[in-house]
Amino acid sequence: MYAEVGIPCYWRVEIDPWRGHDDPYPLIVARLRDGDGWRTVEAPAGEVTSLPLGVGRGVDGELAVVEVKLDPSVLLP
Repeated sequence: MYAEVGIPCYWRVEIDPWRGHDDPYPLIVARLRDGDGWRTVEAPAGEVTSLPLGVGRGVDGELAVVEVKLDPSVLLP
């Protein structure tokens, strides 16, 4: 669905348990368009993880990506 509308990178912030992940929370799930598929990175609270962030297109038309290092626990009050 995201690829069909041209979204090459997105993050989900999960605050509740979901199938496949019980804890810790919050959990960030980042997905980045990679060729014909997607690269997925999961970042649980308590771990600093390097997450891809699409920031535009380069002069060659390719997706420009920066890596953001983040521990999702900083999102907690």
